[in-house]
Amino acid sequence: MTQPAVAVNFLIITYKSLRLLEMDILRLQRLCLGGQIALSSILGSVIRMQQFYGIELLDFPHEVAMLSMWLAEHQMNKKLFDDFGVVTDALPLHNITQIVCGNACRLDWNVVCPHEKEEEVFVFGNPPYLGARLQEDNQKKDMEFAMGTNVSFNNLD
Repeated sequence: MTQPAVAVNFLIITYKSLRLLEMDILRLQRLCLGGQIALSSILGSVIRMQQFYGIELLDFPHEVAMLSMWLAEHQMNKKLFDDFGVVTDALPLHNITQIVCGNACRLDWNVVCPHEKEEEVFVFGNPPYLGARLQEDNQKKDMEFAMGTNVSFNNLD
């Protein structure tokens, strides 16, 4: 896989894994309720595509990421229906504005992923850097921009 494809894969696997974990919890609730379906499962998933943010450097992987999220959501909604009979409205397709096209080293992540001070934000990533000795000049400039002058990053392998 190319670097952008790996980054998209992180996002998709995380989303699908959380949805599957949620369905496991719903199964346990159903078991504890003697076969009854919990109200929470009738209402659908509490894990939303809009809770996932991504930054893709290139336009094509950016478009692939948005399409992949829609497909992953459809797959998980189908599984929710198959396992629990819960129908989730998927149309109209939501505009996935939280996956942006840009350089993650140069974007303000607080703008890309706005949050309140007390909210927890989990960041997963796959930096495209090859190591200090193999970085291209533009990658070194990106690191300098992101890290500033306060941190020595020359041997950040």
